[in-house]
Amino acid sequence: MTKLWGLLVAGAVLLTGQAWAQSLGGSGAKFVPGSDKTYTWTGVDLNAARKAGKPIVLYVWDSSVKNNSVARSFEQNVFPDKAVKDALQAFTYVMVRTDNRGWPVELLARGKDGAACFIMTCDGTPVGGWWKGNLPNAAVFARMAMGAAAGNQAAADRMAKNPPEQFEQKKPQEVAAANAPKEEEVKKPDTVGAIPGLGKGEGDKKDPAGGAEPEKKKEAGKLEDE
Repeated sequence: MTKLWGLLVAGAVLLTGQAWAQSLGGSGAKFVPGSDKTYTWTGVDLNAARKAGKPIVLYVWDSSVKNNSVARSFEQNVFPDKAVKDALQAFTYVMVRTDNRGWPVELLARGKDGAACFIMTCDGTPVGGWWKGNLPNAAVFARMAMGAAAGNQAAADRMAKNPPEQFEQKKPQEVAAANAPKEEEVKKPDTVGAIPGLGKGEGDKKDPAGGAEPEKKKEAGKLEDE
């Protein structure tokens, strides 16, 4: 009887330990993106999302990751939160893999080795974005979603006035080429200490080490003691 009781207790401890590991997202609890059913996700492309005229939440996931802890963080800690649900009520919900052809590759690439999520206005302009190593808490996510919703009508008006070109995904090498520095920028690097993107100001005349301007060369023909 004592031996039987010991086996039952051991079995109960084992089951409790497994349940505890799963609740913590341990290695025994593989997470599949899309497990959370808070939203009805669609796979529409950017062109279709624009036509809907609503702000967009784009959820990207990497199908090569077997136990996606980044997706788990989004789906357990962010998406089901009440403030987030309220903020996303009028959104278009899009969930795609990193190899999808309907969205910009620079956004999809953020989901590599995990997952990424972007909040956008209806024209596809990102207002906020998060991915592996840069995950939000629910309050920040909800605040960004409310900001996108507030600015959505202005984005819709801009699209109505100047309709964007039909989106067609560029190849990765084309994106890299478009973002490469121009030849003249490579030949003439910014002065050390200059602020990127603001151009060269008066401070660029100073010595890179922070000293004063170098003395002007003495006029030719004059001696040191003149």
